[in-house]
Amino acid sequence: MKLNNFYSVFSCLLITVLLISCQDDGKGLLDKEKSSDITEDMVFTNAQYTYYFLNGIYQRLNSGFFVFGEAGYLGNAVDEGLHKASWDNAEKMALCSWNETSYPINYNPWSKNYQGIRAANRFMAEIDNVPNSDEPVMNDAIKGRMKAEARFLRAMFHYELLKFYGGIPIQDKVLTAADEEELKKPRSTFDETVDFICKEALLAEKDLPHSDEYDTSDFGRITKGACYALISRVRLMAASPLYNDPQQPEDTPFHGKYSADKWRLAAEAARDFIQKTRGYELHQSTNPARYGDYEDFFIRRYSPEVILSYQSANDDPYLGRISLNGQLFGYGAGHQNVNNFPMLNAVADYEVVKIENNNIVSSHYIGMEKLKDLYDTNSIDSESGFDPQNPYLNRDPRFYQSIYYNQSPWPARNGKIFEIWTLEGGTMAQSGLHEIHRANAAFTFPYFYIRKFTDAWADQQGWNNKRPNVTNNFPIFRYAEILLNYAEAVNQAFDNPDATPPGYPMSARDAVNLVRRRAKFPPLDIVAAKWPPGMPKNVAGQSLPDLPPGLSKTDMNERIVRERRIELYQEEHRYWDLNRWKKREPFTAYGQTIVKKKNGTFVFNYTEIMERKWYDKFYFFPILVSEKEKVPAWEQAPGW
Repeated sequence: MKLNNFYSVFSCLLITVLLISCQDDGKGLLDKEKSSDITEDMVFTNAQYTYYFLNGIYQRLNSGFFVFGEAGYLGNAVDEGLHKASWDNAEKMALCSWNETSYPINYNPWSKNYQGIRAANRFMAEIDNVPNSDEPVMNDAIKGRMKAEARFLRAMFHYELLKFYGGIPIQDKVLTAADEEELKKPRSTFDETVDFICKEALLAEKDLPHSDEYDTSDFGRITKGACYALISRVRLMAASPLYNDPQQPEDTPFHGKYSADKWRLAAEAARDFIQKTRGYELHQSTNPARYGDYEDFFIRRYSPEVILSYQSANDDPYLGRISLNGQLFGYGAGHQNVNNFPMLNAVADYEVVKIENNNIVSSHYIGMEKLKDLYDTNSIDSESGFDPQNPYLNRDPRFYQSIYYNQSPWPARNGKIFEIWTLEGGTMAQSGLHEIHRANAAFTFPYFYIRKFTDAWADQQGWNNKRPNVTNNFPIFRYAEILLNYAEAVNQAFDNPDATPPGYPMSARDAVNLVRRRAKFPPLDIVAAKWPPGMPKNVAGQSLPDLPPGLSKTDMNERIVRERRIELYQEEHRYWDLNRWKKREPFTAYGQTIVKKKNGTFVFNYTEIMERKWYDKFYFFPILVSEKEKVPAWEQAPGW
């Protein structure tokens, strides 16, 4: 059964019967209601319906991108992005102004993932009874593989619950209304939940193929690699300070039993992915004349870097519509969905490269605090040569492939430039800001648009005109993450960033440098008018410099934190990374200001946009009151 379009096929036939009907009390999967002349009892008597049922469980995976309404990235709740206006639920998250009566995100993680778990349990209980078939092919080998897919999906849904809630009631079998004691059992501890997920992923791995053993029509199905990737992420999470705290050494639902050895387990998990899987590597551009290696990955359905992705429809223009302004597409203020603006705090973290004799000789971190000081003192950074009045010159190659900024061209349109400025002494109507911001000054605007995930060469026009020729599958796991997981865990476990531990393939520094070497200045073959301003041409094909040897464990960890921030920008990692590192705190969100002088030059500065709040109870989502009332034995999250 092909996965390339399985979500739409399944939703047309069985989704309302088999999944949406799954109730939070565990009874839904037993309902025998008819719909479209198909009952649940019929599903496992028919090979085709069985494929549909499993595909529908896949649909419960995290689809990514939009968690606030229909257009907001999770990173807008932390220091990656800014939402459009105060009514956006990202503001509730950013200001900690929500409670246990409702969630500010657009789904209920508790009910969604338990519905997936119950469907997976039912599938695993019934798959062996499905009759063999020639069309579609169904035999004992395929049944074994499909059961392993469902087992992985069940583990994945337990992980999703773990990251939101901590330890949760584990469900590993079909429950009926008669299983009241099992349905209402207390939460498992954090370590118990972690161990269950990892054990289940290892069991699933034994019956799953490598990525290169699937037919291309099955791209998107679970592989051995997905199993090892899940274990890597969960073990890294379990070793991290929020969950592995010497000041809280007991194993509870909200943190595990403290052990420094958990870093070794995390290192082994990432090592196992590298040594026990095959077919994965960092993506290289499929069209180097137009796209850099990094940006190309996010607009291609197929890539050797993908370990697991949520499969989306082809040629969906929605991401472009909510990342860029309607004026660029030829429609006006009636469609103001642009909603994900890069924060200056994030832009400031892209490194600056120093170039001498047509070679990159070093790279330098600026960061928000230094950037503010440079603006306040009207200074140039003595170490890197960074000039805050020419802020987009010689930045990390990923900056140009992730951010649209003032005077950036849109390559798909000849002469279309991002004019993002206000006129010296002029009115808002005379500014270069696109019409959404001229029309409503109350809208947030940090003077950047997001380029990542969009196709710069797609001439998208009109609200419903599909011209992007791009597939935005959401990357649930990708190889760059594994390398960064490996680097962090090995650095923490072995205390020497430069040493390759016995039995390991590389050092922590080596792993980070693999990611940095893929960050090249692309050798684009385009006219000057379409070249990103500030991106150096004389070092095309050269990468960011390697991290230097001799860094301390602490310094290397800080470099890894920054590398994850840039490499995984707006991929739903930063929110959870800051949580597990226990690095959440109040902060100021900043934007750029740009004034166009009458002589045509620009003056840059920074501005405070909003104060973001933080309280430690928000490290965990509470169980909603409506759920908690059903089972008082479920311990509520700390502080709620």
